Amino acid sequence: MKQPFFSIIVPVYNAKQYLDECIGSVLNQTFDNWEILIIDDGSTDGSDKLCDSYAEAHDNITVVHKENGGLSSARNCGIQKATGEYLLLLDSDDALKGNDALEQIESAVREALPDLFCFLPVEYDAELKETVIVHPRGSWEENTVHRGRDFIDSLYQTNGIWVTKAQTKMIRRSFCTEHELFFYEGIYHEDDEWLARVFLSEPAVMLSYGTFYAYRHTAGSIIRTKDTEKIMKKKRDRVIVAYEMLMNPNAKHYPHFVGYASNYLIINIFSVGKIEQADKDAFLTYIKPYEKCYKKMLYARDPKTVSKALMLMLMGTKRFMAFYERKNNA
Repeated sequence: MKQPFFSIIVPVYNAKQYLDECIGSVLNQTFDNWEILIIDDGSTDGSDKLCDSYAEAHDNITVVHKENGGLSSARNCGIQKATGEYLLLLDSDDALKGNDALEQIESAVREALPDLFCFLPVEYDAELKETVIVHPRGSWEENTVHRGRDFIDSLYQTNGIWVTKAQTKMIRRSFCTEHELFFYEGIYHEDDEWLARVFLSEPAVMLSYGTFYAYRHTAGSIIRTKDTEKIMKKKRDRVIVAYEMLMNPNAKHYPHFVGYASNYLIINIFSVGKIEQADKDAFLTYIKPYEKCYKKMLYARDPKTVSKALMLMLMGTKRFMAFYERKNNA
């Protein structure tokens, strides 16, 4: 059996109502040299049996059943099991956009074989019918291999969709495994942390302004949670993500990247000022071991970011927050 060009990794957790549309979007592709790795992450709604039925009907679909470990754990399992030239991440409630998506991607990369291929999604409502968000094109030349620190730094200067959503980044499997680019498990905002490590590994990057991914806005993705513990975990996890970004040894070569990571952290710190005092105190205790990353913020090009970094270093997080609260209330 020849090596598949695409390994499409589909993490599944209680997604029975969406699976036919998701898997069908791959089965209907005009390009057929692919494998699907469905990672059932401990589903309890019957998704596991539905996944098995796909594998029984198609030789190029493999199902792995595992205990629930979260999205990153399921993706990592898929990366380890994959055999294709490239890895594509497809969430179980989303779909490939258009029957020729894989054909267009393969045609774009077949000669250059970049380490990373970035494209655009279209974001839809819960029925995948009405468009919710159309992302703008970038200013970079598409279908050209980009190398070098200036290009990657420019991605983080513009930020937006190009440095978020792992599902719209196809990575060469050999590059992924060589640089040990597995997802950080057990945290929210895992895409931000993973993509930072991917870009700081300095891949050869190709961009396309084609829209090959249909992202579904489900009720859970558009309604803000009122669960206090979940809110606080997201804030704590953003600290982890910013810390990992800033402490990466290659970060200092990318001033716009450092600025992006610094603002990611500072905005998160400011947001804590709006929560209950007990939760704020717990957050301040939690962030203490991560404060050594403040020094790394000095590599940013933006004078405002550098000045805030100096204030954080001199004042500490608690006094920094108090200073800005007094300033905003004055």
